[in-house]
Amino acid sequence: MEPLLDAWWRARWAVVYRLPSESKLMFTALLIGGATIASFAAIALARAPSARAAFEWCANHRFLCASAAASYGLLFVLRRRANIRSEYAQSWLVATPIRASAFQQMMAMRIAASLMLQLAVVSVIVATVGDSAAMVTLLPVMAGLLLGGTVGAVWPITEHLDSRPASRILRHRRGEDHRPSLDGLSRWPIRSALAWHRPENSKFLFIVAALSVPAGSSAVLGLLILATWSVASYSFALVHSIPLVAKEAAVWLRPTTVAFGAFAWFIVRRALIHQCLGVFLLSIIAIQVGGALVEVMYFAVLWLLLFTMIAAISARQQFNRAPSLARVVGAAILVIAAESRLRGVGIAAGAAIILFHWIGSERARA
Repeated sequence: MEPLLDAWWRARWAVVYRLPSESKLMFTALLIGGATIASFAAIALARAPSARAAFEWCANHRFLCASAAASYGLLFVLRRRANIRSEYAQSWLVATPIRASAFQQMMAMRIAASLMLQLAVVSVIVATVGDSAAMVTLLPVMAGLLLGGTVGAVWPITEHLDSRPASRILRHRRGEDHRPSLDGLSRWPIRSALAWHRPENSKFLFIVAALSVPAGSSAVLGLLILATWSVASYSFALVHSIPLVAKEAAVWLRPTTVAFGAFAWFIVRRALIHQCLGVFLLSIIAIQVGGALVEVMYFAVLWLLLFTMIAAISARQQFNRAPSLARVVGAAILVIAAESRLRGVGIAAGAAIILFHWIGSERARA
């Protein structure tokens, strides 16, 4: 158990271990300061009127919230189990005489710790709001998350599902072009997002979408709700795929002389076009169901700004061989909290963050 946990911990903090003592102290101070700022921003965001309205909606749709939390917990645990098994299969610890039971215990501890941390974050947000609607929402969400996580923990993962090629559902490229180009980077996030929507994953999305259709509604409204869930899921999958693609592409292109501008642009450009198309479709749906044109345009611009900011931060951090998750989460919370206080401030802050990460980055070579 101890060698597995020690190897996992050192792999996650390999960059920090190589820093001098002074840099480690600076990193610790920045980490504590960033966590404090993120906490105050989350508290301010949770007390915003829009957050209270969201909690009231969740309190009126507790079964739907519990179903969504159960689906999320099931998919989260299944994905974490598959990732940890793949990580262990490629590790040098396979050749060591570590028992399989120790590996199973380590995997259970890591997944349980992740779930408990998410439950703690939800509980802190609800306690910060201190509203009756938020308190009513907490129990179904916790019950659904625990139920989905428990089912995901006992769900059998066969080798056939693990080894299934994701490219079976993707469009094959016609012809061959042997000229050197970075055009493949722009298709990588798209295909990663499409590969996530395999039938064994997307079926849970369609179950939640079907449960969210109000009783007695028309067929047109049902189709609009299904389209909204599908486009939103694809947009979030693109956001999730950008950091993963940037990390793998940075490792692959590290021995080359590719500049950061070309690296980031080829990764982001096609995904940004798809995001614009998705936002356009969602805007049309929102206007059809009665949304105001100005409000719809405002939220469309805000979403595109958040996507571009996340992509810029992920590309720069991975290009420089540095972790990006904490910086992405902190920047997103800062922009949303500032925007909830005064419209326009968060958008300006997000634009400044994008320019900072896009312009001032050069890779330190090994």
